Amino acid sequence: MKKALSVLLFLALCLGVLTACGGGGDSSPALSGKYVCTSFEIGGEVLTPEQLSTAGIDPETVYLEFHDAKNCTLLMMDEKSEGTYALKGNVLSVTFDGTTETLKYENDIVSIIDPEMGTTMVLEKK
Repeated sequence: MKKALSVLLFLALCLGVLTACGGGGDSSPALSGKYVCTSFEIGGEVLTPEQLSTAGIDPETVYLEFHDAKNCTLLMMDEKSEGTYALKGNVLSVTFDGTTETLKYENDIVSIIDPEMGTTMVLEKK
């Protein structure tokens, strides 16, 4: 009886561990926190936060904030937009006002690359 109870308890624990590891739907991980502008590259020239401040742009007013597993806020110099996001590998898709943009995400760094304009904005987790 003791051996049967031990085996039953062991199986229950194994089932609990397997259930906790289950994928359950959306496989994209949730991001959290605020990512602020740490550099802006235009035409091959990289501007630091200090240089942006000198140009009249407060880097703290340019950020992307992730609230939960799908909602985010973008603030670009006093213009705030609420949207959604999904992360697959290092591809971050953000949607604001029905428009989806593809960004790069790696090691708590979000890169907004616009090849047409020749710009790259780097946002790092604060």
